[in-house]
This record gives sequence, structure tokens and C-alpha cells, in this order.
Amino acid sequence: MLAIYSHVSVTAWLYSTGIIYLSQRLYFLSIYTISSYVVCIIAGAAFTIFRSISLYYLFLMAAFLSMLVNFYFGFQMYLDPVSYFVTLTDTWMENINTRKINIIERNLKCCGFHRPREYPKDRCTESFTDACFTVMKDRYTNDMKNGALTYMALGITFGLLIAFVIMHGTQKPGYRSTRRREITVAPL
Repeated sequence: MLAIYSHVSVTAWLYSTGIIYLSQRLYFLSIYTISSYVVCIIAGAAFTIFRSISLYYLFLMAAFLSMLVNFYFGFQMYLDPVSYFVTLTDTWMENINTRKINIIERNLKCCGFHRPREYPKDRCTESFTDACFTVMKDRYTNDMKNGALTYMALGITFGLLIAFVIMHGTQKPGYRSTRRREITVAPL
């Protein structure tokens, strides 16, 4: 459920800010997280039914990879949330005076990326004092950190799934114990 909530909240945030039109990295990360949960659920259910060693390892591999991806992006976004906005510089320049940029400038009441009159051909009239990078950084850094904590929580969830499967699957899949119990009779 956390993965679905994360995807819905990230998507809503990206669309409400207009940033979805410039970068879809966070959107695809949330899609990846949901997809990996689905793969883990299907592989786990199939393993439970068929007791196949390959399904067991597929589950462990998918969960481990998802855990690493969520921790990587979670820590990156938490430790340096501003770097996400810095990556938008080139995309901003390529899309100046387009609907993509106009939506963001209108929503944030800003012009330009680093400086309000940064690009000579920019026809923005929203604000002559506020640059969009500064407004995004000030307004959305906490949102990025909260999203980062969500991705770290998802990483912990995947880690707990792995630990649960390993602890409760002490017998290897497909392995049937053939050792017989010895019965000893105590002398009377």
C-alpha cells in the first residue's frame, strides 16, 4: 500500500507543480517501485504454490534490487534534494517559451531558471524578481526530503520482506527431509 500511496502522491505533486513536463525521473521511479512490488508478490505467491527454487531466487533478486534502488534514490534525494532541480537546467533552456515552462512559471510566479532575465528570448511576465530555481528550491526541498523518507521506508520494507522469506524459508525450496526420527525407548 505504501508503494501505491507513494506513486499517487509523487504523481500528484509532479503534475501540480508542472515539473512532470520537464523531468519524469521521479515518476518512473515510483512506477518501478510499484512494478517491483508486483513482481515480488507474484514470485512469492508462485513460490508458495509451486515450491520452485527459481521462483525463490527470482523473489529474492527482485526484492534485493528494489531495496537497493529505493535506498539509493532515497538517500540521494534526502542528502541533496537541490541536485534534482539543478538537473532541470538544460531542459529548461531547451523548452523556454513553451507550454511546459509557462505552466511552471505561472504556478510558481517566477521567471527564468537561475535569474529572472536569464534568457534574452524569454517572454515571461510572471515575476521580474524571482528565479524559478530559487522558488522551486525554497518551496519544494521539504517535499523532496519527505519523498526521500518514503523511498527509504520502501527500501526497509523490501529488506524486511527478504529477511522474512529467508528466516521462514529455512528449508530450501523443493527440499523434502528424508531423515527419519529415531525412537528411543527408555528402560523401565
